[in-house]
Amino acid sequence: PKMLCELAAKPEYQLSEKERELLRLIRSPTMPWMMNMPPSKWYFAAHMGELMRHTG
Repeated sequence: PKMLCELAAKPEYQLSEKERELLRLIRSPTMPWMMNMPPSKWYFAAHMGELMRHTG
């Protein structure tokens, strides 16, 4: 989770294509296996990093 939080805290232009893909996958609310499940710790880690990017 720490790595995802740190990635999501970076400006998008600093991310590699693979890092962007990973974050898109984690943030996606439409992943079929997650439809009936609460968000994972990975999703929350990415979300927290994104919040840090926008507030810091």
